[in-house]
Amino acid sequence: MRTATVACSLLLLFSAGCVSTTPTLPPPRVAELSAMIYPAEGKWGDDLDIVAVRRGPELRLVNRTPRTYDGVTLWFNQQYVHPMQQIVIGTDNVIDLRQSVDRHGRCYPVGSFLKPDQSLLLVQVELIDPTTNLRHRLTVQPQPREY
Repeated sequence: MRTATVACSLLLLFSAGCVSTTPTLPPPRVAELSAMIYPAEGKWGDDLDIVAVRRGPELRLVNRTPRTYDGVTLWFNQQYVHPMQQIVIGTDNVIDLRQSVDRHGRCYPVGSFLKPDQSLLLVQVELIDPTTNLRHRLTVQPQPREY
């Protein structure tokens, strides 16, 4: 009985440290997002005064511009796509990175408490404006490595 309790405890401990690359989105939405192609040949617009601040699995966009952005698409590290209905002025723009999908249907790797090394460093965020079809770079705040 005691060994079963210890075994169950160890299983729970190690499963808490596992990292899943399966998105928390419904399969049709994952298929839709994974079919989107990164616009590598798209034209560049001006860099926007929007700062991307990552804390674990969350990304907060601090929009310091005087306008909101509607129906935009964000690309993280040129691999993971995340459509947004709206980016409002200020700090109320929070994204769960695990809802961003690459072309293989995998979610953005955010790591976990026991496996922080499996988190992908966020180095580039681009905004695609549907009204102009221009790519805009956002400022990414450097994030401390969690060891």
